[in-house]
Amino acid sequence: MQAINTVEDEPLLPPDFPESVAPIAPILSAHTFGRDERYHFPSLMALTNKINVSSGRAAIALALKHAKIGQGDEVLAPAFHCESMIAPIHYVGANPVFYSISSDAQVDINKCQSLLTDKTKAIMVTHYFGFPQDLEKIQAFCKKNNLILIEDCAHSIYGSHKGKAIGSAGDYAIASTMKFFPVYDGGILASDKHSLDSIKLTPCSLSFEVKSALTIVERSIRMGRFSTTGRVVLFAANIKDKLWRHLKGLMQKKGAPKMTPAFADGGFNFDPDWIHVRASKSSLSVIKHADIQRIIELRRARYQYYLHELRDLPGLRFLHPRLPDEVVPLIVPIYFENTKKVFRELKLKGVPIWRFGEFLDAKITSRLCPQSINFSKNLLQFPCHQELTDEEVTWIVKEIKLTLKNTQDSTYR
Repeated sequence: MQAINTVEDEPLLPPDFPESVAPIAPILSAHTFGRDERYHFPSLMALTNKINVSSGRAAIALALKHAKIGQGDEVLAPAFHCESMIAPIHYVGANPVFYSISSDAQVDINKCQSLLTDKTKAIMVTHYFGFPQDLEKIQAFCKKNNLILIEDCAHSIYGSHKGKAIGSAGDYAIASTMKFFPVYDGGILASDKHSLDSIKLTPCSLSFEVKSALTIVERSIRMGRFSTTGRVVLFAANIKDKLWRHLKGLMQKKGAPKMTPAFADGGFNFDPDWIHVRASKSSLSVIKHADIQRIIELRRARYQYYLHELRDLPGLRFLHPRLPDEVVPLIVPIYFENTKKVFRELKLKGVPIWRFGEFLDAKITSRLCPQSINFSKNLLQFPCHQELTDEEVTWIVKEIKLTLKNTQDSTYR
């Protein structure tokens, strides 16, 4: 897939940008564990059939293969996307046909109807940032046109829509556990409608198991958690990195499969060798024992804090200015009028920022979906996960306020 930078022709991330001061994604802490089995909240995790795979993109590929979607077939996919959502479609030999989204990131079903051909086999819908699509309308569309529905729940492991758990409406649902838990790898393929017993997975290698476990702890230490044992762990982590680089060099010379998938270190590349690989034991253990109530309550509380502090400021608006009771947000999407200046100033301060949809397929134009282009250029996302400290969230919000004031002042000078 040919990707384009829709924000600027020049690079968005110059080499002198510092690392984020606060963690963009969950990291391990002393408060991570403590599950109360009596606590229940609607979730994809509760679907009847479920397998733990290496990543969300691997789960998409497995869903497509399990549905027998392949060479020459067409899959309706959102114009607002990241590359890892589209690469699995190309991998199975199918063609993505992009549909537009509305100003609140909902699927434009009317436009989807006009895209159908006799080759259309499935539609993939994304619950952007944790906010559900109108699943009843989409289900009716799929039933009418005999389409497979793949729910992309990479942004929404927890939550519901009109009383139905996220993921339960689709023929298949996929998730990315790396976005909700402090883990190094992992994704989920789930279904309430199809048995997944025919999908065979292999365990990851011992070397990857070791890397996964060490990296989970290492990321936490580097962000200032577990400071009493930090030096010992960082020393071990540095040795691990040197050994890992040496092993990867040896394996690459021998032409062996990659020892580390691109997704584990934040890359968008698609690794076919990892499609049928099970999630690491360390990641599965973290997920099994994580405090789910804390995840849900803190993510919602952090989102509400952003709303309370920033909602009425000029120069920005929230994509979702209200947090429904059934939503557990992945991040906080905020639309800025002066994105370029805001983005650069915040990055220089070390503020953690996501840019979902920054790189779109070359087919995505303003004519096809103006809203996707607009989001790609002007929508920034900020963390609200459970492993942020209160001080970190307060600091992020303060820096957004200061930066917004500075950029507006400079505009009117």
